[in-house]
Amino acid sequence: MNNHLILAGGGHIHALLMLKWCLRPQLKPPGLITLVSRKSSTIYSGMLPELIAGKYQLDDCLINLDAVASKAKISFIRAEIIGIDIENNILNLLNRPALHFDMISLNVGSETEDNKYESSHIISPENIVSRVKPLESTIAWINYIDQNLENNLGPITVVGSGLSALEIVLALRTRWPNKFIQLQ
Repeated sequence: MNNHLILAGGGHIHALLMLKWCLRPQLKPPGLITLVSRKSSTIYSGMLPELIAGKYQLDDCLINLDAVASKAKISFIRAEIIGIDIENNILNLLNRPALHFDMISLNVGSETEDNKYESSHIISPENIVSRVKPLESTIAWINYIDQNLENNLGPITVVGSGLSALEIVLALRTRWPNKFIQLQ
């Protein structure tokens, strides 16, 4: 029997699992293992507050999924996952052939909807809005503010009610100590 395990998404659990297989190869299951992720690296979210605060650079916070997969001796496919056909064990990819699997693990993360401000957005007084996820959009937004508006920056509103929103507010307060930053 040809077992094919697909790790769908480049989230932290898959990164840690691959690291475990690097350190203890005897724990890696037999058969073909493939990681499918739309990016070859991911931001380690545990370092995100320090990144937002300006204490780390983006490169310091990236997990190189391609390199970890290679060290774990598993295949890596950089592709956008667009659907799963569970009945036929097929993972559908954007502009690539579909993949058959015998087992699948999902760790694809989430994204904030672009057209809603009810949660997980950061809004500047100039009505420049950033979704929190994907995290790269938040970092790009903060860099834009730093380069273009920091001196004229009015109140910043972080929309959200969870611990992540609080972490973002505190990190922005560290980055911009003299700016008015609020949690809504």
